[in-house]
Amino acid sequence: MSYDSTADTLRHIRRVQELLAACAAELARRGEVHDASKLGPAEKPARDANPPNFEHRFGDPHVRSEEMKHAIASHHAVNPHHPEFYGERGVAGMDLFDLVEMFCDWKAAGEPYRHDSIAKGIEINSSRHRLDPQLRAILINTAQRLGWM
Repeated sequence: MSYDSTADTLRHIRRVQELLAACAAELARRGEVHDASKLGPAEKPARDANPPNFEHRFGDPHVRSEEMKHAIASHHAVNPHHPEFYGERGVAGMDLFDLVEMFCDWKAAGEPYRHDSIAKGIEINSSRHRLDPQLRAILINTAQRLGWM
């Protein structure tokens, strides 16, 4: 009697489907609460008092008020999709879900500037957060697969 791999393969496929569904559920949960702290008392007053200036290019250094610097530090302290959340470890402290949320955040953050792209965001943030070239390439490949580049 010979072995038929069909049952084992179908079991494996179903298990991977379950695991992918669990990952998708975690990403959906994160999407529901993404940046909610921006609406709280530690950040919203500063954001209201300091509207964004889309005349700047994404990543350009510009002067921020002390109030806004405090709001941004507060934001980073409670949102694990920011490398600053992990202190000195930065991106190395993140998990895969943090990384995916960060990547999507970079895409969305650059869109209001209209003259910037996810490629520019990856370039700026790769340098800023000292991303490994392999991770940088993965982010570029992903943006290309999604049709963002």
